[in-house]
Amino acid sequence: MKSQYSLKQCQQLFLQSVMNSHTVSATGPLRKGSVEKALQLSSLLSHDIRSPAVRISIYQNNYQLALLNCLKTTFIHTKRLLGERTFKQWADEYIEAYPSQSEDLNHYGEFFANFISSKSSDSGNGEAKGSLVLFQIAQSDYVKQCCYYAANNQAFAINRFINMPLDVQMNTDFVRQSSLFLMASSIDLTNISSIENIENIPFQESIIYSLFFRNEGKVQVKAIDKALYDLLLVFEQPSNMNGLNETQLEILPILLREGWLKMAGAVV
Repeated sequence: MKSQYSLKQCQQLFLQSVMNSHTVSATGPLRKGSVEKALQLSSLLSHDIRSPAVRISIYQNNYQLALLNCLKTTFIHTKRLLGERTFKQWADEYIEAYPSQSEDLNHYGEFFANFISSKSSDSGNGEAKGSLVLFQIAQSDYVKQCCYYAANNQAFAINRFINMPLDVQMNTDFVRQSSLFLMASSIDLTNISSIENIENIPFQESIIYSLFFRNEGKVQVKAIDKALYDLLLVFEQPSNMNGLNETQLEILPILLREGWLKMAGAVV
């Protein structure tokens, strides 16, 4: 006699069979082992046309291809510099190790930079320097993707702020705009498209600080000084002027004028 499952449990069984992982589970008694899930799903499917395994493999292939295409469109410069063959090999391994945990595939590949940097070191394709450069290029690709799909900037009500009493101004929390991203690197990230070979990338002794922002629908990268970088890091979380030093207070108007901050609320 066949077991009776709810629609939600059947959907969970199907999803886990496609993903072939232990990360998705159904409610109730369906919480152990992807193999058992596949067997349970098999019992629900008719064997008249094709076996359940053959039919599920079609969806698995489509799922793998969708994730591979996500990595290709996100890590454009990484793929170009690695080459199609190496990129696909490492991307397939990454997909196996890190299946998507979200229905939103725009941010898939969060750990890809670390993954391929480790693969580069293990395979002997380069020294530690080469692996670091590869990590920074891949991370730059991912940050650009996040920047492109981030929420739109919120307008800063400068007139409202100016008319506030001084004590209210001092206690007003600011936070960095959601579409702004920061990255510190040892290579120039502003013109990666001109790089033709990883081995020949100029490696800077000093750290380069970069700001990723969206302008008219396009992601741009701008080199900034360390003082601006550090202050933007402060406003990753809601902060007010009481916690800033004299230098930071002097450059705060730059952040406000550029629209890099938004009001997070006032504490009275």
